[in-house]
Amino acid sequence: MQNRRSRLSGSVLFAAALVALALVAFSPILVNGFVNWDDDYNFVRNTNFHGWGWQTFKWASTTFHWGIYQPLAWLVLLVQYRLWKLDSFGYHLSSLLLYCGALLSCYHLVLALLERTYAGNNHNRKVGLSFYAFAALILFAVHPLRTEAVAWASCQPYLLCLLFSTAAITTYLRAHPGPTAQVRPLRLAASVSLYAAALLSKPAALSLPGVLIALDYYPLKRIGWGRDIRERGRVLAEKVPFLLLSVIFSFVAVLAKREGRALEVWIADGVGSRIAQPAYAVWFYLAKTVWPLRLSHFYGRPLTLSLLEVKYALCLVATLGVTAGLIIFRSRFPGTSVAWICYLIVLAPTLGGIRFGPQIVADRFALLATLPLVVLLAGAGWRLHLFVRPTVRATMAVVAGTVVVLLILLTRGQCAVWRSSESLWAQALAIGQGNNPVVQNGIGSGFQERGRYEEAAERYREALRLEPRYADAHNNLGIVLQMQHQPAQALREFKEAAALDPNNAATIHNLAKALVSQGRFDEAAPTLQRLVQLRPRLADARVDLGAALAKLGRGDEAATQYAEALRLKPDHAGAHFNLGLLDLERNQIDEARAHFARSAEIDPRDPLTFIYLGSIAVESGDAPSAERDYSAALALAPDDSEAHAQLGALLVNTGRVLEGTAHLRAALKSEPKHPLANFTLGQLMAKNARTMEARERYEDALAGHPSHQQELEIRKALRLLPGDAAK
Repeated sequence: MQNRRSRLSGSVLFAAALVALALVAFSPILVNGFVNWDDDYNFVRNTNFHGWGWQTFKWASTTFHWGIYQPLAWLVLLVQYRLWKLDSFGYHLSSLLLYCGALLSCYHLVLALLERTYAGNNHNRKVGLSFYAFAALILFAVHPLRTEAVAWASCQPYLLCLLFSTAAITTYLRAHPGPTAQVRPLRLAASVSLYAAALLSKPAALSLPGVLIALDYYPLKRIGWGRDIRERGRVLAEKVPFLLLSVIFSFVAVLAKREGRALEVWIADGVGSRIAQPAYAVWFYLAKTVWPLRLSHFYGRPLTLSLLEVKYALCLVATLGVTAGLIIFRSRFPGTSVAWICYLIVLAPTLGGIRFGPQIVADRFALLATLPLVVLLAGAGWRLHLFVRPTVRATMAVVAGTVVVLLILLTRGQCAVWRSSESLWAQALAIGQGNNPVVQNGIGSGFQERGRYEEAAERYREALRLEPRYADAHNNLGIVLQMQHQPAQALREFKEAAALDPNNAATIHNLAKALVSQGRFDEAAPTLQRLVQLRPRLADARVDLGAALAKLGRGDEAATQYAEALRLKPDHAGAHFNLGLLDLERNQIDEARAHFARSAEIDPRDPLTFIYLGSIAVESGDAPSAERDYSAALALAPDDSEAHAQLGALLVNTGRVLEGTAHLRAALKSEPKHPLANFTLGQLMAKNARTMEARERYEDALAGHPSHQQELEIRKALRLLPGDAAK
């Protein structure tokens, strides 16, 4: 009992030290912001993410956002949004805590595997195994190769997947207490459930059933050439639930990739390219584990990726050679063989069968894949411990401690790389990726975020020089040109981007908005219809299409689009607002009031909604309500000329001339030709026989582009001025 307590306290101490060192290594991420590498599309611009309620949970549970199905991860992120809104500190803190939790799960897994491999009840042996599990895992935990997974907010689902995957494997090991012992069905069921949670977090765990089969061979020793065929059948039958989950989620992953337009035909750029990429990746992650320098979030896929190039051919030969050798000598080196096979199995889904972007490798893919190497290192450390002198063990500890310190320093430096978009892309530039158009485009985005539009435009143009058919660069250049008040040039870039990538919803939306801003509604409407085809569940697209149709006089069609938007998103303020406008045009005052009121309830930050509510109240003879609504608009936008003009006219017409005049003059300060403000002041001046000043006000009102009804009233007032009766 005393030995058990001692071993437990030792394990707790090692686990605490593991977490403490991880916090030291990765604490710099807490001051980092979001970056323009998916964070903007996942969090900042993703309006579906900005909510809390049934519709938001439904979106999180069903979305294929960016070509990935990860509902559990989205639900965890939604809780963070509830707590932190869009404060990046909260998301980075959550990532750090999740990583620490995942490391504790990894520690239990590594220790469980060591204990099954080096079985025995010797107390000193178990304490030693705990130490070497800790020692090997700390090298993994503080390694710079983990930085992308921990420092990148959009990578948080990988941490959840790591947590549940390792817990699933540990539970599976505990479900099989020995080669001849009975399986524990409840623990096996728990393992299946944890595996499902891992897949719901991220499809990176798809190949885990293969890892379990490898562990059945060693260290569980439940299958092998010498085992009874019926026993092998029972072992494989246990994997049916795992395999079913893997098949189902593989199918879902393909569907998600297809919807996110991330699915490429396997032979699209040659079989040699698809073989060269995984062969290179196998050795890239091993090399970066040993020598973790020049790390980046982006390693561009070269234009020529072929087995005819020496380095890719050598990588393939080395992979096949090592694999064949370890299979041949598996009985002599069972642990090494299984660790290598598990490394390849876990890495398999990321090896290029389905493209994950314009990259050849990505640091985050090493997160799960290199764990088998940790177990191998821990086992090697324990074997050395058994056969070397105490002085050699002390030397090993000093060397390991020195390496840990160096890794922590490198990791803290790599965390600083993720501080901002600018620093992130500067690192890609520093490792020699400057000739990649994606890098130039990313640097431009970093400049754009900081309002440095000239520099951003230069980078986008450089990206287009490197790749003239790069749709994203055309799109981003169009956005910058709009910011620089060059609408014609911006529209040209949006059109080029849409022609090159006609299925990119963001590009199509930007083109449509540019057309709307220039009043080209006849072109905007079909563009928005295309957007609706691409994103039929996007409520914003329906609202924008309805607005364009309304401008073309197609009110019934517009109403249909607004109604569909509200079906998709019942709390869409814009849909309610635009329906209110349609109802006003149709003189359906009560319906209009209801829609504007609902819009104001959903989004109380829009002053225009309150202005319309005030106008309806004026028409209904409810002056107190109108004054309250106009005042609410001014509280939101103190310089809004329309709100000042409407409130001023209301106050003047209800006898509060001094207050009203002050608001009217405030309106003219912002908009000197405002029709209503000038007309109302003109009426006051006409009453006071200030004919010349009244005429000037009426003429200014006409110059302010009044509505047809307003123009008729202004011209009538002009005719009634002394000396104008004959006009």
